[in-house]
Amino acid sequence: MSSSNCVIDVKNLQTFFNTENGVVKAVNGVSFSIEKGKTLGIVGESGCGKSMTSMSLMNLVPRPKGFIAGGEINYFYEDGSKIDITEYDHDSEKMRKIRGNEMAMIFQEPMTSLNPVYTVGDQIIEAIKLHQNYKNKDELRERAVKMLKKVGISAPENRVDEYPHEFSGGMRQRAMIAMALSCNPRLLIADEPTTALDVTVEAQIINLMGELQKDMDMSIMFITHDLGVIGDIADEVMVMYTGKVVEKSDTKSLFSNPKHPYTRGLLNSRPVIGSKKRLEPIEGSVPDLLHLPEGCDFYDRCPKAMEICKNEDPPVFEVEDCKVKCWLYREEEKAS
Repeated sequence: MSSSNCVIDVKNLQTFFNTENGVVKAVNGVSFSIEKGKTLGIVGESGCGKSMTSMSLMNLVPRPKGFIAGGEINYFYEDGSKIDITEYDHDSEKMRKIRGNEMAMIFQEPMTSLNPVYTVGDQIIEAIKLHQNYKNKDELRERAVKMLKKVGISAPENRVDEYPHEFSGGMRQRAMIAMALSCNPRLLIADEPTTALDVTVEAQIINLMGELQKDMDMSIMFITHDLGVIGDIADEVMVMYTGKVVEKSDTKSLFSNPKHPYTRGLLNSRPVIGSKKRLEPIEGSVPDLLHLPEGCDFYDRCPKAMEICKNEDPPVFEVEDCKVKCWLYREEEKAS
């Protein structure tokens, strides 16, 4: 991939936490890249490292216990120049210029991200003032109104002066998107932005993000545990388990021919409208990151587990156009 098409390139990212009981490897050797105008979906159960990966990209890992232990997070500017985010302090001037301006983030529950004592318009204006050259109050207000209109909020001239509690859940999420996109970022990180919404509003938000992406030629990293959502928005999908990438492929291939037993388990436990097929839940739960198995982390839950899985952690195999971390494919890779 050329640097002109790449927005973010992550190599062997390791984000750890010091605890009283030892070091927790929340993100352990994760690598991926996102091209301009493309969407990478990240899926997995709770505790698999999805959100911590996104926090690492923004250099917002909770300190002092959390830290980036290794790897690279290369961000490419429009002119092709790049910086490695891991080399900068989380509170440095360089990072403050990147957050909100080059990379923006929207969260699962907007009510925890919006300040209840300020109007929605004031909060959008604050983001614009930090990164853009608007000086006049009228221009700032006009920009805030324009962003609310862009995300589909009716009567934005009036809504701009309202407080978060006066907005419905879907409108608050739209307001968060307006705030995140107010400075025209090149990368939008969406951390389970539709989980707290009902199905109808969820579909509206997904469609809105797709439209805004085309309009702004923006890249998106979309984090969710809902594979149905991923199928509608992502170009590529990365499946995470215990802080590691177990499968990565284009969306169509992942849904039509999932390779890793964990990915198959996620798909089989997903309800499908009109299907009478019985759901097959994945047995057990995600292991404690302080007490991972000696071999494959998925060994105790895997229906395809072999003896080698118990003792040796599998490498990443390339099968067709997919990367999969599973011993099932060692012979296929040799054959190819």
